[in-house]
Amino acid sequence: MRAVRFQLRGKLAHFRRFYTNSSSLTYPIPPPTTVAGIIGAALGLGAADYPSALDGIRYAICPPERWRTILQTVNLLLVKDPGHLTGDARPTQVPTQFLAPRDMRDLLSFPVVVGGEPPQLVDRIAEALAAPVFPPYLGTAYCLGHFEGVQVSEGILVPSYRGAVLGALPRERVREIRPREGQRILRDRYPLRLDARRDLIASGDLLCEATGQPLDVEVSDVLLFGDQEAYALL
Repeated sequence: MRAVRFQLRGKLAHFRRFYTNSSSLTYPIPPPTTVAGIIGAALGLGAADYPSALDGIRYAICPPERWRTILQTVNLLLVKDPGHLTGDARPTQVPTQFLAPRDMRDLLSFPVVVGGEPPQLVDRIAEALAAPVFPPYLGTAYCLGHFEGVQVSEGILVPSYRGAVLGALPRERVREIRPREGQRILRDRYPLRLDARRDLIASGDLLCEATGQPLDVEVSDVLLFGDQEAYALL
């Protein structure tokens, strides 16, 4: 399988948990739906077009190595005409959780793999990541990001794999998991697919190691590269 490996980087990120309401909590990784939107924006595709255009693409997503969360109240304006941009109307205050690096002199860095069919689409994605039509946002418009280390690789899709695997793991596909001492596994329910109207049509539980270390697991659908790095595909 042809795939693109890259780092999605930025100072702050907010990937809102879709089931939260009064407080906007964040996932530790960008959900597959967010990565699809970022790829679609890089290609210059509209919001109604990218879900079908990227239908044959699959993703592997890892959390950054060192991160923390910050809870900050954000003032949101209800803007129905240009006059509302002054902020005269009372803003809505929403507690919002952000991802941030442990050291604010550093950046968050999410390793991502994008692969699938046809190979020509994967090559187009690689070109778009090098020169995106629209820049990436790490969840919201005020969390700017950028791509680094974009490289195209050939991998082997393994139906069943046992060993050290990187990336978020679909819970229903994990047959066995053997965490090492000190590893911390995070579990949450993520949006997996949207339709052309951006309505949620699939969700599921994902597991990931909190600092992006590989987990010793037996799992299906793993993309294995020549350098022996193995990524779980979503």
